[in-house]
Amino acid sequence: MKKLLLLLFFSGTACAILNGQPSSDSLVFYRDLSFHSDLERSAFIAFLSEHRKAFPLFMAIEPEVQEEEVMEAELGFQSIVDELRAVALASKKVNKTIKTAYGRIHQTYLRKYDELQFFPALFKQGVYNCASASMLYALAFEGIGVPYKVMVSSSHVYLVANPGEKSVVIETTNPSLEKAIFSGEFKAQYVNYLRQSKQISEAEYKGKSTEEIFEENYNAVREGTFLNLPGIQYYNKGYEKIQENELEEAFALLQKAYFFFPDNRVKVLLHNTCLALIERSDFRDVEEIDYLSQYARFDPGNQDFIVGVFGNIIQHFAQYTDQEEHCRLLHDRLQSHLDDPRLCDEIRFSYNLRMSVNYSNSKRREDYITSALAIKDNHRDANLLFEYHVRNKLSEISQYPALLDSIRILEEKYPYPFIQSVYDSYRSMAWLRIAEEEIDNQRPKACEQYLAEFEERSPRPIQDEALYWTAERVYRKLAVHYYYRNRSLAKKTVDRGLQFVPESAALKSVTH
Repeated sequence: MKKLLLLLFFSGTACAILNGQPSSDSLVFYRDLSFHSDLERSAFIAFLSEHRKAFPLFMAIEPEVQEEEVMEAELGFQSIVDELRAVALASKKVNKTIKTAYGRIHQTYLRKYDELQFFPALFKQGVYNCASASMLYALAFEGIGVPYKVMVSSSHVYLVANPGEKSVVIETTNPSLEKAIFSGEFKAQYVNYLRQSKQISEAEYKGKSTEEIFEENYNAVREGTFLNLPGIQYYNKGYEKIQENELEEAFALLQKAYFFFPDNRVKVLLHNTCLALIERSDFRDVEEIDYLSQYARFDPGNQDFIVGVFGNIIQHFAQYTDQEEHCRLLHDRLQSHLDDPRLCDEIRFSYNLRMSVNYSNSKRREDYITSALAIKDNHRDANLLFEYHVRNKLSEISQYPALLDSIRILEEKYPYPFIQSVYDSYRSMAWLRIAEEEIDNQRPKACEQYLAEFEERSPRPIQDEALYWTAERVYRKLAVHYYYRNRSLAKKTVDRGLQFVPESAALKSVTH
């Protein structure tokens, strides 16, 4: 017999739910939820606004339920509640009212027990389980003003009406004595979560078996509230979908369950379902990245896993030239669902770095790599990629005055210290090549102007090979030009050049 895995209530959740806020530990937000019908969405919102408007939400658990069915069922139920309210006002005795309400509702709706059925089945076939029957009685007690408590465990749910010395247990079924079948892995994960969250001590963890700790913590009966009731049903429905291997539907149901019940048990099941979906998704549907954003909230400290999974997803799609937009959509959707600024930065950095590698010939290459550098300007791979980009960009410019302008613009826009030597090297080369053009055209004064710029800003001696041979050639041409006009000036030119290319035999030969 499959057990209903019911949940407990954390203090503080009620106010959060009524304000449309996420559960108390911010694992599931309202924006994360998906709805299988417009009826469910509107019923959900109505319940968040006023929890007494629960009937439509209880009915909306089944996608095929129509608004007309809800209205008809609620109208019939409300007539009974009105009848019972009159009894309550007449008797003034709470326990007599409870007894009357119990009998009237049981006779009208509870015909056959079936733990695989949900709330709508009460009104279609008179089929119920402990959860749906308790929900029905809770609605009635809310309507007639009878105080009660919701009691939940891993295998059962029931109500205690008129709590106190004269309380009445509203037991709609006898819970089975057999235990739910959980795998050893599920139990181990649950116990490990208790340990990590310090809900059990190290001494207790080491002194008891996994089975003992699981039984003590998982199967305890605890008190809930009316606000928990939608979650009980969502959780049971989600568990059913897992059994049928319909994980996408299970995930959506478990999110809604956790929204109302931030409990360890549903957390473990939601965690495992989420991980299974990440492993089997191909992420061609952009919405599938939501599984990763949900998973990121389970263990905020384990950001490497989230970044690694996302990086692999982007790497897969970025192999293809027509998937750049899909990569962007995946990144933007994930970012919009993340709440940790540090994780957002890590995801953004990973995305831009990988895109700058795979789309190195794209016009957006500079946008990708500089976006990565804006987050981590000291990252070695990002530095190398940007240097590679700058060198390629500057190497494509054949007009040297234009090259100087481009260097100036880049230097102002991206004043990273690690790239300064590249700017300096290309600028020095531009000055030398313009100077060479001037002396080739017999304009030594113009040549001297650019050499003066070169000499003021360039290191000496030159280490770069290409720059070395260019400097040697330019100074030799200028010295030769002077040799036949002013040998003293020719020698000074050679001496100036030798500061940059001290081993140049070609330059020394001009005056020797």
